[in-house]
Amino acid sequence: RQESFSDVNCEEICLTRLGDNTKAFFMAILTKGDLLAYEIFFYDPKPKKVAIPGGSYLPLRLSKIRHCHITRPLMRFSDDSSAATDAWKGGRRFVPFRNVASRSGIFIGGQRPAWVFGERGYFRLHPMTTTIGVSALTSFHNVNCLHGIIYFDVEGVLRIASVPEPNLVNFDAEAPVRQIQIEKTIHHITRHTKTNSYVLAVSEPCEVLSLEMPTQRSLKITQEKFTIEVYDSKHWNCEVNYDLFDEHEYVACICEATIEHRRKNQEHHSRITFIVCGTGYQQGEDVSCKGRVHVVELEYPRAGPRERKRTIRLTPACIQDERGPITAMCPIAGLLAMCVGPKVLLYYWDGSNLVGCAFFDAQFYAVSCCSLKNFLLVGDAYKSIYFLLWEPGTKQLLMLSRDQHWLSTYTTEFLADQNRLSFVVSDSDKNMQLMYYAPSAKESRGGKKLQIEADFHIGAFINKVVKLQARDVNHRLDQRYFVFAGTLDGAFASLCPISKAA
Repeated sequence: RQESFSDVNCEEICLTRLGDNTKAFFMAILTKGDLLAYEIFFYDPKPKKVAIPGGSYLPLRLSKIRHCHITRPLMRFSDDSSAATDAWKGGRRFVPFRNVASRSGIFIGGQRPAWVFGERGYFRLHPMTTTIGVSALTSFHNVNCLHGIIYFDVEGVLRIASVPEPNLVNFDAEAPVRQIQIEKTIHHITRHTKTNSYVLAVSEPCEVLSLEMPTQRSLKITQEKFTIEVYDSKHWNCEVNYDLFDEHEYVACICEATIEHRRKNQEHHSRITFIVCGTGYQQGEDVSCKGRVHVVELEYPRAGPRERKRTIRLTPACIQDERGPITAMCPIAGLLAMCVGPKVLLYYWDGSNLVGCAFFDAQFYAVSCCSLKNFLLVGDAYKSIYFLLWEPGTKQLLMLSRDQHWLSTYTTEFLADQNRLSFVVSDSDKNMQLMYYAPSAKESRGGKKLQIEADFHIGAFINKVVKLQARDVNHRLDQRYFVFAGTLDGAFASLCPISKAA
């Protein structure tokens, strides 16, 4: 869409310093609603003895700061663009503030407000998560709200809020960061929906006895001891822990699974939500590696008449041995899918144990799996991915298609875009590939071969990919999904499908 920029002018400008640094910044809001930000620095390319005509010369330059925040209202492509270019009828767009939660900076008002912080002299812009625009804002200090803010939204509603303290949330980064001191090594994390808590698989070194007699020059021999800890999402305090792990046993995967509870002589089966943990043993080359599956249940006990705070109760439901280490697991259609070496096994719950009902043999070593309804995507350590289908009628796990190339996969995930389904795969070459299932295409050989749709070179090993549901311009859940990935070097990446009209 082409727009005319002949009538674009500056609606409001701001020249300020951020934090205690000497850097100066220049910001402007255009009549179209866009935000421009520049950093001012000293630059004098002319010699000092050269006479300048006119007698006035300012040795300053502006460096444009790139940001991804959209200050104008979000609208669909088919909507009328006149509403997005209407004149702002609120108060000041740039509001400097000081001593708001021991911070200083600039607040940018409008339909999509934002905060600008500069604690160390860097321009940090963070959007304000609100569905209604802010028309006026100022600092507010009271006994009930220490160093907070008070503002009016575009509908005329007065609101009083507070900004997190610097010891809780760090805004001097590309994204706000909150650090929780666990003081242990975190290996896996998952969320329990029923209690709204987070389950962490952590480990800490423990000293073990050596085969030799200890001397003054002997070094301590340590071994990782794994435990499962449950943290409350509000205060991040450890509510309960689970430490029924043996020596040399490590946690390889953990997930939340809703499994069918099948009773004898009953057609209708109930479902129970468990936290399932897969482990393996590391005892050297002389001992074969085996594994165990730990099934635990989390719930809030019934509070008594005098109890104000309820604590989460953890109940071990089952501990079952397997022939190999459990490398990945996920729920699928009321069952539990586990990857044990080259095998993919499906289990249901009979009240006391996990009972197998189907299996599939991969070629080398299954390292990841994810599910979507009755579909299962399995990643192999050397032979790429397998696209499987679970048929409840015949109780079979069928292979629909697979990638026939050699590929060392790290993780896999589904990516749904309305009626289109794709598969996201990260490999050992620091790439992210996008594949799809097309049985009608000639190149797919009747659907037996997955087609490559796109590939991206990330430049880092992606070890975990999470699928999230997208939202539209009105902050409502959309039929599209996007994936959020984390790399082993501490970076984040996201992949979102975009329509051709956008």
